[in-house]
Amino acid sequence: MDHIQGIIDNASSGDTILFKGSAYTHLANIIINKTLNIVSDVGTTLSTCPAHPEDPIFRILSGGNGSIIEGFNINARETGIIIENASNIKIDNNNITAPDIAIKVLDSLNITFINNTIKNSGTGIFANNTNNTLIKNNTITNNNNGIVSTGNTNSTEVSYNNISNNGEFGAYFNNNGGLQDNIKLLYNYINNQGQSGIYINSSYNAFSVISNMITYNGKNGIYMDSGTNTSGQPTIEYNYLLYNTGFNEFQIQRVQTDDEHRAILVIGYNFYGANDRSMVRLCSKTTTGMIITELSEISKGMFQLTFKTNDTDKTVPEMISNYAKIYLNNNSQYQNILITNGTGIADFREYNYSSSGNEVYTYYLSKNALTINNSDIPEKLISIGSKISTTSIKTGQTTKYTITVTNIGEKIIKSINVKDMIPNFNIKSFSSNIGSFNKNTKIWTINTLNAGDKATLNIDITPNQVGTYKNTASLTGDGFNKKSSLTTLKVNQAVDIKNVNKVSASKVRKNKYFLAYTTIKNYGTSSKNIQVRMSPSKGLKTYNVNYKTKYNKKANKWVIKLPSKKSITLKMKIKGTTKGTKKVSFNVNGKKENKNVKVV
Repeated sequence: MDHIQGIIDNASSGDTILFKGSAYTHLANIIINKTLNIVSDVGTTLSTCPAHPEDPIFRILSGGNGSIIEGFNINARETGIIIENASNIKIDNNNITAPDIAIKVLDSLNITFINNTIKNSGTGIFANNTNNTLIKNNTITNNNNGIVSTGNTNSTEVSYNNISNNGEFGAYFNNNGGLQDNIKLLYNYINNQGQSGIYINSSYNAFSVISNMITYNGKNGIYMDSGTNTSGQPTIEYNYLLYNTGFNEFQIQRVQTDDEHRAILVIGYNFYGANDRSMVRLCSKTTTGMIITELSEISKGMFQLTFKTNDTDKTVPEMISNYAKIYLNNNSQYQNILITNGTGIADFREYNYSSSGNEVYTYYLSKNALTINNSDIPEKLISIGSKISTTSIKTGQTTKYTITVTNIGEKIIKSINVKDMIPNFNIKSFSSNIGSFNKNTKIWTINTLNAGDKATLNIDITPNQVGTYKNTASLTGDGFNKKSSLTTLKVNQAVDIKNVNKVSASKVRKNKYFLAYTTIKNYGTSSKNIQVRMSPSKGLKTYNVNYKTKYNKKANKWVIKLPSKKSITLKMKIKGTTKGTKKVSFNVNGKKENKNVKVV
């Protein structure tokens, strides 16, 4: 302990002291009397010295204004931290346990507690004669008391905390009728065992209890003792006040004076678990607005619970986030849904419905039910479609089959298989957004298809055979046996023949030779039988040809099978036998052309 105190004493104001060890024991009354950031980034555990159990682990005095304690696990024998006559102190992100008081604040100003967990202590946070205190985002559980404010303590904000399972009070404000002004409790979960969730025994000008969940407290939700001055009217609105079990099960109770002389307490809209004001238990002469629940059907199997004002029918977004049970037909079928901004959604699409007489309901103090029409019971429905990007192609070209499976019902559909989608041709590529396609079996498997989802499979195929192919995709699984509409693909022979005809000379001497030839190329994607004739006119005589095995001398033509993307040149040697202008007639697969030659 002396070593740590020495480090603190030798530090300069504004320094950061970083604890790197996992644990330090035998600590007592470490004095912070200068501005320091005392931090652990490894969750260092600090424990009280057994010889001095009455001392806190940290004591922050006025010289320590502006200091921070952050990141520790503090296990104290009596008190964890004492802040005395100090200001602008921040206690952040610590875990604190202390049998007496986890954090005690005396005669101080601008103290912030944020993101701490305070448990298994006598009192979580105690403040006396202290102003401008912020207690936010803390978990304060399993203590005897959660938060205790005494003396002339003003401007206290308690917001966004979990104050639960404490043995006595959740938040306790007591100046024996003296002033404790500007108290705010906002968006807290307050659920405690022995006493009331919020207790006040002080006078005030401003006291706000807004958007809290105050439930299952051992006594009242809000208890105003005899020293409470309510003449200024507190702001109590948008709270969830239910199942608090104090005197007559009042959710809010005042014990200032008898009913005849008690001033009327006017508060805002709050939720008490009933849509009927007569069922709400409040102390006499209390005027309140009512927040009620409304169930509505969004779509088949989908329901919305909304918190609304009873007279203006407006949704209440200020309601703190909370869970609500929504039931379908009986207590065994329900959902615990999260309500945020005043609304929550229950999804009963996959639940079991009766053939008729179905209802969805909530139950707080009474049942609030919505009848479901038989036509609104969720169904399993599915559709399958198939189409081709190009319905007429040539062999060797590619076309795309697109198959879609759509869940057009309201329930999940499982174990879907789709087959017979394409002709038995080569698959060039495929892709799907849902499910898996087996290229070998040509079966598309979809394990799960949610309501409203569309699964799409694209398959690119390259046909290699001429013909007309008709397909109907078949879908089975989860009780379905459906077929798509018929698709028809016409595959034509893919031939694209081009040729160039030439003669080697435009003038030859009599009894001399020249060549006539044609070069032919198959630009198509399949082979083609080519018939070629070269017919010399009178005065010309055929002397020789190439590709003799393919040449029929009697018919004066070649018959050759020309493969895809291949070319061939056919030649004929011709003799000029008489003078004059002669011609060679070319005929390539019916395409004719003449070339002139002058014999001199």
